Amino acid sequence: CEAHIIYARHSRTNKLMPLDAEPDERGTIWVYRDTDGVTRFIVLTPLEAIGRSDLRTAHFSNCPHADKWRKD
Repeated sequence: CEAHIIYARHSRTNKLMPLDAEPDERGTIWVYRDTDGVTRFIVLTPLEAIGRSDLRTAHFSNCPHADKWRKD
């Protein structure tokens, strides 16, 4: 779909996931770099996300081609 995305690894599972590059007011995903410089993410609860403007959304939730790229 040619959207701007970033890839980050889940903080516990290490699974790679595409995220929308720009923060979104509906976002619940906090992105950070760990001590090794790896881009990682944590999914916050809606309560934890209140008032934050730095959170992102999973690209799969917005992409019209998500089913083509999604892996189980």
